[in-house]
Amino acid sequence: MNAELTPMERIERRRKHVTAACISDIFLHYQEERRKKFKKNILDYVREKKQFKYDCKELFIIHPDMTEIKQVNKAVCFNTEGRSEGIRGKITEFSSGSRRNFIKFFCKLKDKPKLWQDFTFADDVMEGASIGERRNVSNKALNRFRRTIKEKYPSLWIVYKREWEPRKSGKLKGEYIPHFHMFIGGLSDREDYLGLAAKLAVIWVHSTRTTEIEKSLRVSLHEKSYRLIESQDLAIKYATKYVTKGNGFKTDESIGRSWGTIGDVVLGDPVEIEVTPDEAVKIRRLFRKKVPRNHYLQNQLRNKETSTFVIIKAEAVLRYLEYIRIQHENEVLTYFKKVA
Repeated sequence: MNAELTPMERIERRRKHVTAACISDIFLHYQEERRKKFKKNILDYVREKKQFKYDCKELFIIHPDMTEIKQVNKAVCFNTEGRSEGIRGKITEFSSGSRRNFIKFFCKLKDKPKLWQDFTFADDVMEGASIGERRNVSNKALNRFRRTIKEKYPSLWIVYKREWEPRKSGKLKGEYIPHFHMFIGGLSDREDYLGLAAKLAVIWVHSTRTTEIEKSLRVSLHEKSYRLIESQDLAIKYATKYVTKGNGFKTDESIGRSWGTIGDVVLGDPVEIEVTPDEAVKIRRLFRKKVPRNHYLQNQLRNKETSTFVIIKAEAVLRYLEYIRIQHENEVLTYFKKVA
């Protein structure tokens, strides 16, 4: 009987016997297979990501007053190999990145500065000038000052920060004028720095090429224009809290580099220690206790894969490392005792 049916009739007959439920079952089975495959891919991805994180060993670069935290194999963990660092554009403000770099550099100094001195400009050399022109005037004055210092005081070294602030009085009241904060070291006798401050003030006034020499000298030689730095901790406090504070100044013109050095500045040799991921987590936790609760470093220290730095004494960091490693040894010994 079936032989009497044409091929099209047989196909139509089979189609009628396939119910909606059967089609639904086939579709659901297909969807379940896809779901399992997708779930497997997700699990593989998560495992792979966790493995990357686990393999991200951290390097602690310990300076006397600061510790940097960096990833040893960051290119492997975050696929950063071959990425371009980018090209530095026009500098229009004192950025947070520049601030961090200044603080890190300052904390790496082998010898701490003994004198903090401020240098500013008279109205006549800045009057009627644009921001760009004022930048050029300050650059030229700084270069003249640099050449004189190298000639007269070859052992002297200086770390400076250029700051833009509105003038509080005079013809240029309210206008942004640059001035320099300078941290000075290199003399053998600490008492010589008070006499040095007066000599540097005179050199600076002549370097600015002002015609208001007498007025400028009164400002440069004023007791508030310089001070002895009594301790290493005070030097870091000046650099991190007062000198690098942001005042919101930003312009469309280039303001030039915000900080730099004069003379032979010597940096200390740090101690580099590679730590395991578990050790890094515990040390970062201890660091967070030393940082104010709402400080941005809290988030950076909480994220194990973030490079950062902490202003902390080297002795404290080494003490933390020793404590954590002794703790690990005790945990291992306790485990083997239980197994035995």
